[in-house]
Amino acid sequence: MNKLLVGVSPFYIFAISRHKSRQCVFNCFTERSIGVTANMPVIYKSLQSILDIIDQNKWNDKFEIKTMLKEYDNLKLSSSQVTKKFPLIVIEGLDGCGKTSTTKQISKKIGAWLHCTPPKMFDNLRPYFDGHPEIRGIFYSLGNYIASLEMMKILETQPVILDRFWHSTVAYALAQSGTLPPKGDEVYEWPMDLLKPDAVYFLNVNEGERLKRISGRQMHTEQEKCIANDSTFRNNIIEAYRNMKNPEVQFIDGNQSFISVVDTLLKKIQLIK
Repeated sequence: MNKLLVGVSPFYIFAISRHKSRQCVFNCFTERSIGVTANMPVIYKSLQSILDIIDQNKWNDKFEIKTMLKEYDNLKLSSSQVTKKFPLIVIEGLDGCGKTSTTKQISKKIGAWLHCTPPKMFDNLRPYFDGHPEIRGIFYSLGNYIASLEMMKILETQPVILDRFWHSTVAYALAQSGTLPPKGDEVYEWPMDLLKPDAVYFLNVNEGERLKRISGRQMHTEQEKCIANDSTFRNNIIEAYRNMKNPEVQFIDGNQSFISVVDTLLKKIQLIK
């Protein structure tokens, strides 16, 4: 039986799950049980942590969560004997950095499968989770694990270019607090049970250029509005990416021409063994 020990760091909410002498650090977000504000970032560091919190809060019967869990179970069965033979390359960046067009071009150039997180199959569930902060983190975190199972099957036959992954989930969550954990904090370490990328690149664009690129877009979420209007939030996201380790995030100058950005990435990808 799992034993849940809840605690709060100065920067994010966490809990310890003790299961058959093993420990994993993960987030637990229930204001009632912890007594913190909704502004505290929450970080999941293992699949078991997500499942434990779902079970603890009796969210198993929620249609949206049940749908995701069912898909995870189906994929787990079908990918159990799969072996990864090709690289997984993740491209990160703020909205307006050119990520969508760049990932499409790179995948075309190297014959890779283009994928994204959360998986598109859950697009219809996204508005529900975005409207319920207490379970929003479950959507994005569990989505990472589901995407990893999808990609394992693909990586047996071809490379995968992934539009955002775990680093994105963590960077945006940590940026909410206003003060980041120091570089070297364990929160920046990749989860041991999640498919690890062979390389992660962040397309870094100066804010003036980024705003020019998104000027014709409608901002749909509060998060997108915060990135545009709150420089502290925006800079914290970028700094959190810089603090990531194992694997680290390699920054690419996204202010270059589109062709130059693609060429820079292709040269780096060619060095992946």
